[in-house]
Amino acid sequence: MPKINTTLTLNNGSVSSYKTGERPSLGVRDAIMVCMDRSRAVEFPFGVVRADLEGAVWSACERANALPSIDAILSAAASDVMAGHKPLVFIDVNAGAIENARLVFSPSEQAAEMSKAEARHMEVPPLLPYQLGAQTDGARVLLFKAEGEKGLRVHSIHPTHADAVLAECQFKDEHEVATAILPMQTPISRVLADVAAGKTFAPVDAKRDVTTFSQPGLSGSPIRPSLASPSPFTEA
Repeated sequence: MPKINTTLTLNNGSVSSYKTGERPSLGVRDAIMVCMDRSRAVEFPFGVVRADLEGAVWSACERANALPSIDAILSAAASDVMAGHKPLVFIDVNAGAIENARLVFSPSEQAAEMSKAEARHMEVPPLLPYQLGAQTDGARVLLFKAEGEKGLRVHSIHPTHADAVLAECQFKDEHEVATAILPMQTPISRVLADVAAGKTFAPVDAKRDVTTFSQPGLSGSPIRPSLASPSPFTEA
């Protein structure tokens, strides 16, 4: 059965595991949530899916009681992978422009995406665990097109733009490729956006069908917290 292991790096540099209900007094610098399955440890020794969150974002989710919903989404994504389904990155191509990137794990949602005329899809390389962590505007996907090729491919997925840039520089040092870094909605992006908007999750929210949160990118509208109100991603 999938289980979420959360490792916190505190503001003083120390590292600790997270236990539900605990609030580290030193503050959280960053959090790594990894979905593991002991029965599949040989096949997935480092976990199946992973979410790297900035400390302020994670702390805001903890205060809003959103962590159970994130746990459920990670577990659902991991279950899809362990069942043999490959995650896909979808993009929309409009008048030659590439936009609205989103990461989809659910086979039924992948089928719905494939029915859209403007949608194109790419497989995600099995660099396990698959990365879902992000801010409210999503993760970052590094795309590339090798010399002589027509189609785009996914190189890697990163929790932040800075991480994606480092990977891009290393990749271009080793290969003759054209690259692009795009913001990309992941299955947890809607939860992060809800928290940024000030939503508090009741215990019942964690029991809802996880597909409620799994496709934030379908609307095509940008997701960002309101600049007119204080951000909940403070006082981590």
